[in-house]
Amino acid sequence: MEIRLPALRDRSEDILPLAHLFVEREARRQRKRILGLTTAAETQLQSQPWPGNIRELKQTILRAVLFCDGKWITLADLATTTDPRHPTSTVDSLDITGAFDHPLPAASKAVTAAFECRYVIAKLEAADGNVSRAAQLAGMARPAFRKVMKRCGVSRVEFVGSF
Repeated sequence: MEIRLPALRDRSEDILPLAHLFVEREARRQRKRILGLTTAAETQLQSQPWPGNIRELKQTILRAVLFCDGKWITLADLATTTDPRHPTSTVDSLDITGAFDHPLPAASKAVTAAFECRYVIAKLEAADGNVSRAAQLAGMARPAFRKVMKRCGVSRVEFVGSF
């Protein structure tokens, strides 16, 4: 049996519920007291085409939570996750410009965490969700790779097959 799930860009009504779920999970994981997204941040999220689908939304929220210093994720927090040449699309590369607005220890931790998560995702994509192969590509032992996956909230299921 095959289940077809339309692309996120075709399910705009799902963007905010998913974003709120990801904020709640990631804030808890990072032990931050973030209450949610500002209205402007919600509007920005809804205006994006999300070519990377749910994974891209999840990574955008992960980075925003890492850079958020207040109780609400704002446009400024989201700005650290977007490509300045294309303000409505997120980038695969790591943008550290927002890090310069934070103290060095916090900025370094956030950038390192964002890089690790993006790196793990890239290796899982290259290995079609095969964790052992992705760990091998990363030059890591499988248990260490799984630990980073868990810290990033990444599941291999997200990378198996196509959406």
